Amino acid sequence: MEIQITLSNTDKEYASRHGLSDSDMRDFILDMRLADELERRSICEAEQRRAAIMSTPQYQVYDAW
Repeated sequence: MEIQITLSNTDKEYASRHGLSDSDMRDFILDMRLADELERRSICEAEQRRAAIMSTPQYQVYDAW
């Protein structure tokens, strides 16, 4: 599955200022999208682990101690 990335004028200006080709800029944008997705998954997994811990009987009675 190929992800199509269309560069905006701002993207092209940024690439030009930093000596990047259009291909380099597309790769950069793709890398940023993948990093964002991994971070979102990581946060979601951490929230799921926390919810699982909080739903255990041991956690429910912790405040009673």
